[in-house]
Amino acid sequence: MRSAADVEEALLAATSSPWPQTSQSERARLLRQAAVELGNSRGQLIAIMNKEAKKAPAEGDVEVSEAIDFANYYAHSFSDPAWQDGLAHEAIGPVVITPPGTSLARFPAVASSRLSQPGTPSSSSPPQRSLPPPA
Repeated sequence: MRSAADVEEALLAATSSPWPQTSQSERARLLRQAAVELGNSRGQLIAIMNKEAKKAPAEGDVEVSEAIDFANYYAHSFSDPAWQDGLAHEAIGPVVITPPGTSLARFPAVASSRLSQPGTPSSSSPPQRSLPPPA
């Protein structure tokens, strides 16, 4: 985003989003699709990280793999009973902060986490979860 007008436009788009009404199955489908698209763009993403952040290709490859893993992990969470803990999630509004030098995997990880929850997505840190002890 290059200007205040870009920020305002993004906020308007986020706050008028139909995302809060999007079903869990559709969210899971979109997350799986994002994982596939990240995989299909692996070479381009690695090249961009190399050019923009001076990352070695091996480092970039690890980050793309991690981003794909996060998207698939959160897509899978919809069918995992451990995630159905009865807690209600409440949207806090749109927030996206991606400082320079942030890992490629950071944004998809946070976005995947937020996309798996009801309400408007934001990109603050993913929630900390404790799984119940094994039975």
